[in-house]
Amino acid sequence: MSATPGEPAGTPGGAAGFTPLTRLRTLLTGSVTKTRSWVALAVLVPIMAGLAQTGAGHSMLRAAGLAAPPASYVALSFTDPQALPAQLQSKVSTVKVWFVIHDAPGSQVARAYRWSVLISQAGSTLPAAAGQVRVPAGGERTVRATVLTTCTAQRLQLTVHLASPAESIDFWTACSPAARSFR
Repeated sequence: MSATPGEPAGTPGGAAGFTPLTRLRTLLTGSVTKTRSWVALAVLVPIMAGLAQTGAGHSMLRAAGLAAPPASYVALSFTDPQALPAQLQSKVSTVKVWFVIHDAPGSQVARAYRWSVLISQAGSTLPAAAGQVRVPAGGERTVRATVLTTCTAQRLQLTVHLASPAESIDFWTACSPAARSFR
């Protein structure tokens, strides 16, 4: 085995041309490169995460196929649930069915919602009112429907239904004995 200059003869690695100094330099250089990589990663990850939280970042992620568009949803509620009738006093009554359609916060486009009010009693369901309303992006609209009911059973159910996305709310009201009609 021939010794490399600066290395005693018979030192392992002498034949391969590596000295302890060369090994140390290789380890240090590799270590510095690794350290630089970790530092760069530690700096870039929070910056990229912060950018991804912005509108522009979301757009870039969606364009790259790394993020889906925000999920849309709608909230449906009665404007004044306490004002809904607990009991109808006559066979034929008009009932105010006022409700709010609230579009998802952060939504980017206005949407048109098709709605209907259904009356169910004694095993049958009939449409009572229907329409369409445009709701601004992230906004809400109140729908003021008045429906005509005819009591034929002990109680009836009024349901407000959205076609898409399929959502519904309902309430039950009793028919007073004098209001019921037995066919």
